[in-house]
This record gives sequence, C-alpha cells and structure tokens, in this order.
Amino acid sequence: MWRLYVDAIPGASLEERDGAALVLTGIDTTGFNGVWLERGDVPAEVVDGLLDRAASAAVLHSLHLPSGAAPALREIPRRRGMVFDDEEPLMILEEDTALRRAAEVPGLAVDRLAPGEGADHARVAATAFEAPVAAFEAAATPALLAVTEIGCYVGRVDGEAVTTAVGVTCRGATGIVSVATLAAHRGRGYGAAVTARAALEGFAAGAGWVWLTSAPKAVPMYARLGFRAVDTISIWGSE
Repeated sequence: MWRLYVDAIPGASLEERDGAALVLTGIDTTGFNGVWLERGDVPAEVVDGLLDRAASAAVLHSLHLPSGAAPALREIPRRRGMVFDDEEPLMILEEDTALRRAAEVPGLAVDRLAPGEGADHARVAATAFEAPVAAFEAAATPALLAVTEIGCYVGRVDGEAVTTAVGVTCRGATGIVSVATLAAHRGRGYGAAVTARAALEGFAAGAGWVWLTSAPKAVPMYARLGFRAVDTISIWGSE
C-alpha cells in the first residue's frame, strides 16, 4: 500500500529491511511517515537504524508495533523519547454479508472522488482528526487520486461533506484508512456507510479480504460490518 503512495508523491521513499519498512512521504504528520513491522521479531538494530533515518529527515514520524513485538523492540520508543499515542485493534473482514445494507443510509450520498476533488476529503478528515488540513491535502492530490488502486470516498448530506474514507487495494487485499466523520454527524451510520462503500469496491476489484486499524471506540461499528480483531498495534510518535 505504501508503495502506491510513495510512487505518486514527489520525493517520497520506501525502504524495506528484514521485515520492517520505513516510509517517508514528506507530509509532516506522524501518520504518513514512520516504521511499520511485518512481524514481532525484527532485529532491534534494524528498527533503530530506520528510525534514525526518519529523525534525520526532520519530519514527524511514528513506530507501529504488533502485540507480539519482542521486548527489545518495545524498549525502542521509550529509549528514543517517543510518545505513546494509542493501541489500535487490527481488524479484518472476509465477507461482504453486512456491507450492502450498511452502505445505504437515507439522505447520505457517497461518491468516489475524481482527481482534483480531494478538498472535501481533506477538510472533513482534518476537522474530524483535529489535524492540519495541509496534511490531508497532500495525501489526496490529483496524482494520488488518479491511482487506480486508491479510492477516496466522501459522503454528503444535503450537499455538505460529512464523512470520508480511503480504500487501497493491492496484493489481494484492501486497506481502509482515514475514516472520519464530522462530530455533529456521528452516530447516524455515516462512517459505517463510507467504510462499507470502500470495502465493497475493494471486493469488486478482486480483494479477498479487507483490513483496517480502528480507534478503540469505533470497534463496535466495524464489528457490526463483520470485521474481527486479529491483533493490536501500539503506535508511538515523535515529538
């Protein structure tokens, strides 16, 4: 998934070593730069080296540790003075049984954005996450939205953009990220609807399963769609 982003963002890079990947997009927020691990026994010196490169890039970055990470890996963020952000369940979905019902919410129209239409996604996501809008604008450029495998979705009520999500389909799976709903519109099924739309398009594109990481409070919503937790990811950020 990150390779698709890196290839579409000028100056971005992806380095993979011994089961770890360093992503540097240049977007100055922890969610778009950092180190992700495929497994819990990656050598600690490899992770330290990748984080050194992230620090030298002078951008905010993160470290994502699976629940089975070795003790030496769990010591790394504390030793480096990183700040604990959250523990997010990693959830997967293998059938679309509940998706079509969830995707249809009266009064909500969900569209897949065309290149050049990323402004509504950026505005909703930045407001919902209380993050700089520039970060989400940089992650929804015309070049990125032109990538076939990347689908950016916005749900509108009476023409107002109120919910959004991004689905990325590659290697037989669809990852769903940046699911966000404006505070005044939560609790109405909008987040579930836009997630369901992204998942359905992923299955239609050939994905055999769908994955996402969830804020703990959103787990019940995803469970109603058929997602189940398979791991918990600890997220640490630079200051």
